[in-house]
Amino acid sequence: MEEKIIEAGAEIAAALCSVREHAALGMTPFLGNGLSLRAVVDSTHSKRAGGSNQWQHMEKSLGEALALQDDLPLSSSLYSGVPGIAWAVQLCPSLLEKPTGVQLLAELDEILVEGLLDTRNPNLDLINGIAGIMIYAMRRNNSVASGKNLWECIEVICVRSVKDWLGLTPAKLETHGTEFQRNLGVAHGMPGLLTVMVAAFKNGRISREAAELAIEGFKHLWTHSLEDENGYKVFPSTAGSKQSARLAWCYGALGLADAYINAITLDQANASRASELVRGALHQLHSGNHGIMDASLCHGWAGAHFFFHVFSLCTHFDEDVRERCKRASVTTGDAINQLNVGTDRSPAYLRYSHGRTLSDSSFLSGTSGVLLAQFAVARKEGRPSWVELLGSFRPVS
Repeated sequence: MEEKIIEAGAEIAAALCSVREHAALGMTPFLGNGLSLRAVVDSTHSKRAGGSNQWQHMEKSLGEALALQDDLPLSSSLYSGVPGIAWAVQLCPSLLEKPTGVQLLAELDEILVEGLLDTRNPNLDLINGIAGIMIYAMRRNNSVASGKNLWECIEVICVRSVKDWLGLTPAKLETHGTEFQRNLGVAHGMPGLLTVMVAAFKNGRISREAAELAIEGFKHLWTHSLEDENGYKVFPSTAGSKQSARLAWCYGALGLADAYINAITLDQANASRASELVRGALHQLHSGNHGIMDASLCHGWAGAHFFFHVFSLCTHFDEDVRERCKRASVTTGDAINQLNVGTDRSPAYLRYSHGRTLSDSSFLSGTSGVLLAQFAVARKEGRPSWVELLGSFRPVS
């Protein structure tokens, strides 16, 4: 069995070597689809091979990213801004040993604090907003401690935002709520902020009072859940909708189940909620009512492949659910292979968008994310470093 795992991992590692050469990964400095993403691919190789050459590749990619960013406007987005580049820098030991690497992180904290203080209504989501900054800052805490001022600013914004959301009645949420407040997905809505707040408390970065507010948020979030015609728990994409979201990380059962698992240690009631969502996800998959149109990590087969694998490792679920998740991971993994328009050694996956299929090498929607998910499952990893970018921090237990 161990030989099969090593062989599968080696095949996908070879495919990752090819994707790092995609032109798009050299055109921007960013984590979503640029040089910083290439560095994440390099990091995956480095940990597997244990050789200095791969770290050199990673340092080169990040050096180019930092040079390219110098000529661009600053952005606080995790996926298309400086926090994402700095998150990737912290995966590279050789860069962290240099004074310039440490200085970059310290200066970025100061820039972020200034930006937060000057912004009246900051973006709050995981992809481009406060939740994404927190993901950077928690990784930052694992290298050179992130600034106290940054976390103080973040906590004030988080507490205010969650209180505002909790204070909205369903009617007011639908008529007066912001797009973020109505959004029930991890990527662009309140669930993403809530799960990162829980992780930040576990990381020792925000207060218990703020974490308890997040747990209250998870209880309130559950009031937006629905039952489908078969009695399974599902969530709509937005508050007030009666239509089940597709089976995905960004919206729906996969991302929300993972978020509820993250919150179990602060409220045991979240274990049963997560289990209900996973059962609903399994039913969506097998009924064909999943809405999956491509191979992507964000909302395609790769996301289902990876998260069903993660759920199969979660001891908060009973053995039957874990075994069904394990089989579902195999099924969704087979579905990925049917969508490869390249070769085994140089795969390519198209993303589906507005009725068209498009070439894409990105983390969330394209080939890079698909291969990283496949590699993690093949190696039986539940916690690759990149899973933080999806707001998932807990150790799999």
